[in-house]
Amino acid sequence: HIATPIFDHTGKVVATLSVGGLAEEMRGEELDAVARAIWYGSFEISRQIGYDGTFKAGILPSEELTLVGQAA
Repeated sequence: HIATPIFDHTGKVVATLSVGGLAEEMRGEELDAVARAIWYGSFEISRQIGYDGTFKAGILPSEELTLVGQAA
């Protein structure tokens, strides 16, 4: 499951945009592409409802999974 925040004109999180699917079907570059699409979509929705701040890019899912694997 991947989710990103949607901000209103005051910068408050008012909703989220998310997508879910089977882990076996979303891995690596495909998972990153979905994450980027969700991030872009939430950014655009936020802009349309008045948010004028910036979005900070987070760690892509494949990078996070690599970090989790290294910690084990």
